[in-house]
Amino acid sequence: MKLTVEGAGPVTLHRSDFVGAGGQASVYAKGDTAYKVYTDPAMAIPAARIKALSVLTDPRILRPERLLLRRRTPVGYTMRYLPSSTPLCATFPRAYRDRHGLTRDDVVARMADLAQRIGQVHAAGVQIVDLNPMNVLLDDTGQPHLIDVDSWQLPGFPATALQDAVRDRHAPPGVFSTGTDWFAFAVICFQALIGIHPFKGRHPNVKGLDARMQAGISALSSDVRLPGVCYPTDHIPAPWLAWMTDVFHHHVRTPPPLHTACALPPSRAPAVAPTALLLTERLRLPTPIAAAALIGDRRVVLSGGTVFVDGRVVGSAPAGAVIADAAGHPVVAWIAGGRLGLLDVDAGRPIPTELAADQLTALAGRLVVKSHDAILQVRLLQLGGRILATTAPLASVLPQATRLLPGLVAQDLLGAAWLTVLPAAGGAHPLRVPALDGVTILAGRLAHRTAALLVSVGGRFDRLRLRFAVDFSAVDVHRAEDVPPQEPELVSLGELVIGLEDDGALLLERGALQRRVVDAAIGTDCRLFTDGGLMVARDGTLYSAQMRP
Repeated sequence: MKLTVEGAGPVTLHRSDFVGAGGQASVYAKGDTAYKVYTDPAMAIPAARIKALSVLTDPRILRPERLLLRRRTPVGYTMRYLPSSTPLCATFPRAYRDRHGLTRDDVVARMADLAQRIGQVHAAGVQIVDLNPMNVLLDDTGQPHLIDVDSWQLPGFPATALQDAVRDRHAPPGVFSTGTDWFAFAVICFQALIGIHPFKGRHPNVKGLDARMQAGISALSSDVRLPGVCYPTDHIPAPWLAWMTDVFHHHVRTPPPLHTACALPPSRAPAVAPTALLLTERLRLPTPIAAAALIGDRRVVLSGGTVFVDGRVVGSAPAGAVIADAAGHPVVAWIAGGRLGLLDVDAGRPIPTELAADQLTALAGRLVVKSHDAILQVRLLQLGGRILATTAPLASVLPQATRLLPGLVAQDLLGAAWLTVLPAAGGAHPLRVPALDGVTILAGRLAHRTAALLVSVGGRFDRLRLRFAVDFSAVDVHRAEDVPPQEPELVSLGELVIGLEDDGALLLERGALQRRVVDAAIGTDCRLFTDGGLMVARDGTLYSAQMRP
């Protein structure tokens, strides 16, 4: 695609530059510049709006900068590009926070930083209006950046977008202000801290998001019950808790208080005796468990950036994966600084590798990385008492439109969603999946021939369950809409697939046979692993689980 950047000259956008497509436009990127190209040129914003938005000088506001032209007709604009970013909503699930060691104070710091950005926007005479968690991106240091600035409201240019989940029901229709922005901020701040929209959860009488927002019945009300995957509301710093109460219940529309310090309440995970299962405690650590595997006869765990073997500290590593080399020795893998990192756990030393990599995943000991436009399998071999890393190609992908998940490669091919299945037995099986068109995949994983995905679409979270044919040539998709933002927990023991349902029940599936197991000791705040059998983690405690006879 050949276009012209006004005031800068021609640019050619290739397939390899493609980042993603939405309902109205596609985004490409070259270097540190992104190019938004509208499907319908009539939707392109005028030069006057770009000039008006130039009052926003904060580099973390990714505003339109120059018009994109096709034969002198505006078709889009350029802006700064933020590679390796994470949508704010992807950080809502508890499992994400456990995996990345993200504390309550980390989340508070990010939200306070975002509040400062919003204050700067208001000081420039601009309203964001569509302040939703898909329009906030976090860079690799966790700093928030604001996007979709072309829809913001400023004098002479009304807002052009608003997600219903952040719409203030107590403002006149179509009237937006700094106050409606602060309402939207309160909504996403609550989601970031607690893990769910503040007007979700179960109320005995009032149902539905719209009715709850109009009635001012938020999750801070004593008669609203939150899913177990959420953090308790006293996880919110006391000053912000009082402010959110005013915003949600009393229609106050002011900025949050600057002071956020307060003691972190202790974990309140219930200690309940198991009923349907036999749970045997294997390990207890002070921080949540991010990854766990039994390699040989040793239990290797990642928790809080520390590597444990049978409860002993043996090293440190960022969030990553635990696998075994070809001889059965434990290895920890991660991505840092655009490179693959590997730790030989037994020797306590790094495994030499210069492999450029930007994503990593592991499933049943199969380590796979994305390196620019290539998906590679990493093989770990013993040679002379040392572990060596080699690679084998699996697939070629669009480098900026690909997401790697345990057992899956998700790719947006110019608006068409494809999955490449990477089963534990080996191989790579590409498959077109129209059900994924237009959604943002936040998390997911494969277990045997079943996959579960958490996706974001239109301001809500949906869960998709995919069941593949034996040869992975076809797939059946079941969709559950408007679910809590809970990352899928799914493991396989041979052909038996075990998943964690939204109500905390375990779903056991073998072919067409299903069985639900309800146990008071298992909740949606648990995580599932496998060591040949089922392992259950809650906070920093790891259990082996078996069915009672």
